Amino acid sequence: MDDDRATNFLNRRLLDKLDIADSINIARNGVEAMDYLQRAMEGQREFPAPNLILLDLNMPLVNGWEFLERYGSLPQSFRDPIKVLMLTTSLRQDDIERAAGSRVVKGFLHKPLTPQDVMRVLEENFS
Repeated sequence: MDDDRATNFLNRRLLDKLDIADSINIARNGVEAMDYLQRAMEGQREFPAPNLILLDLNMPLVNGWEFLERYGSLPQSFRDPIKVLMLTTSLRQDDIERAAGSRVVKGFLHKPLTPQDVMRVLEENFS
């Protein structure tokens, strides 16, 4: 999820080109993402549960850290198959350390997303 339209466009284009996902869903902030996840949890067919969440830190309404707090309230059984990776422009060491210390965050990537990043994420999380 990212609030930047250009970033979303480029990431979708890259993922489409790599042909690695059945569907790509974009939330522009944490509120939209939590709404999507709630609908997925309820089993609404048009809202398939994600396998991967690329999470930006700096978003309006609910930032990445606030999203993670809310995400943590979802049932563990729903969250277990989902991999959450930070995808951000942040170079702050405290952000990197906080992400590394999180049980939920499986990795920290810097924008822009590259084909090499995607392939590494797949190998490390979905082999």
